[in-house]
Amino acid sequence: MESEKQPQTMEYHRQVLQSRLEEDKSKHTYVSPSDMIMSPATKKLEALKGKRFGKGKGQSLFANTMSKNAAAGNGDRGSGSLDAEVGKAMEAEKKN
Repeated sequence: MESEKQPQTMEYHRQVLQSRLEEDKSKHTYVSPSDMIMSPATKKLEALKGKRFGKGKGQSLFANTMSKNAAAGNGDRGSGSLDAEVGKAMEAEKKN
């Protein structure tokens, strides 16, 4: 029965983890000066991607619900004017 492995304690696992973290800190990674240099094709692709993402508009997940609440004038939260302002802002955002 003694030949069976006994489970290790949490303290042992903490020590192993700590030693591995210290080993990782001691390793230095080399960063090449040419890592940031891009080929002309890569530069074009990056510029195109940036342009496309720049044109994209965010989408509100609850835009329909918020505009319905604002239009209905629900006073559940106590300030109907705030809901109306949010609704107007959402409508203006949709038009753009």
